[in-house]
Amino acid sequence: MDVQLKELIETIKSEGVDNAEAQAKEIVNEAQKKRNEIIADAEQEAARIREKAEEDAAKMQATAEESIRQAGRDLLLSLESSITSMLDAVVKKEAASALTGEGLSKAIVALLSNWSEEKDSLELLLPENERVEVEEYLKKALGTKMKKGVTVKPVAGIEAGFKIAEEGGSAYYNFTADGIAEILSQYVSPRLSSLLRESVKGQKE
Repeated sequence: MDVQLKELIETIKSEGVDNAEAQAKEIVNEAQKKRNEIIADAEQEAARIREKAEEDAAKMQATAEESIRQAGRDLLLSLESSITSMLDAVVKKEAASALTGEGLSKAIVALLSNWSEEKDSLELLLPENERVEVEEYLKKALGTKMKKGVTVKPVAGIEAGFKIAEEGGSAYYNFTADGIAEILSQYVSPRLSSLLRESVKGQKE
């Protein structure tokens, strides 16, 4: 009887240990599986974060580069505008200097000497302070041509140079300092713009 009881106890112990070991092994395997899943999820999340960070960095770089390019364009336009304004002022000053006094009289004589006599009477619009001197000069230089129909009129709005038109007509030729400066600026501005852009392109290369 004692022997049977002892064997029964040993059997129960053996089965209990085996069951416990099996359960422990199952728990360990489950834990290992869970660990592997957590690691895989973490690696995927890390990869996603890295990819997003790289995309964000690329976008930031592209935005920064575009901002730099825009700033360069703005600076170029500002520089072009400043230089054009300076050139306009210089051209206007030089034109005004050339078209006063004797220079003004000679320019008018050169123009009127080649003017067709078949044209109607002409109106010569001058600065108020130049009228007397220019009129005397024209009478001496042009003689009868001056008497045939050139009317000299002082105009308060003209500071230097002159305008000439057929009498009573609305169209006129503008040889004032402002008019000449505007004509030259139409050439200078595109050329200046081209030179500035060529210079910037050369710096990049």
